[in-house]
Amino acid sequence: MIHVKRLGEVGIVVRDLQGSLAWYQERLGFEHLFNVSNGVVIGRGHTHLWLAQAADPETAQPVDTAHDICQRLMSFEVSHDELQRVPGEFPEDDDIVAIDHPRYESYVVEDPDGHTIEFYAVKDVPGEPLLEERIVTLVDVAGFARLVRGRSEEEVFQMLDSFYREVEDLAGAAGGRALKYIGDGVLLSFPLDRAAAAVAYVESLPQELLSVWDDYGTTCKVHVKADVLSLAWGHMGRMGSFDAIGDGLNQLFMHVSDGRSISAALWELAQEQADHTDGTTSV
Repeated sequence: MIHVKRLGEVGIVVRDLQGSLAWYQERLGFEHLFNVSNGVVIGRGHTHLWLAQAADPETAQPVDTAHDICQRLMSFEVSHDELQRVPGEFPEDDDIVAIDHPRYESYVVEDPDGHTIEFYAVKDVPGEPLLEERIVTLVDVAGFARLVRGRSEEEVFQMLDSFYREVEDLAGAAGGRALKYIGDGVLLSFPLDRAAAAVAYVESLPQELLSVWDDYGTTCKVHVKADVLSLAWGHMGRMGSFDAIGDGLNQLFMHVSDGRSISAALWELAQEQADHTDGTTSV
């Protein structure tokens, strides 16, 4: 299984590269990021779009998105105010579709080549948490306040950024994901079937992170705590911030550990999984 981080570029083929580039710049505020061999990559923020020039614009044909195998839709989240402006921003589109979904409302328009674009705004509805048992890991830096004393805000920011990235990358390789940052700490989650990998992650992380701050002339010593917990987790509040709630999680935060701490429940689960691999994995 490949654990992806986020969607990168979406590529579409267009008849008139310069015309489509101008359309996306004027209508969506996309910037020309860089050229590629047969087109350009444009974007705004973390949203990137690859416009590829059709080899033969004269013979290029649109597809039937209801019947052909194709990319059917591109969807962009906007504010409610921006959403109300969509019909007026695309007056040439006489077939704009309005959708009223229980969780969002949207308008669907087409670009010059007929590619379908949906602009949507999430409705103000109560969050719906996912309730399940997960492996939860808390990683925090030992003596962080002392380590950053006298450093500039910019340098502290860069140190934390490099720390977060390394913690996340190593967790991703083990099948985990970051739930949130808490100051100099990171809360991570692993599915139950990744218990052995989670234990290996906790065991190796302190050594893996020692050199992450070499460029700043200091080592990065961390405390790592892990347990199997019941959680309510999901997006909360109007900003859609991701969070997790649970009594066991509160206990994990309060538990004092020096170095590594792995609960008996997690050890047992990891050992059970190791036993089912016919001895090829050891914990």
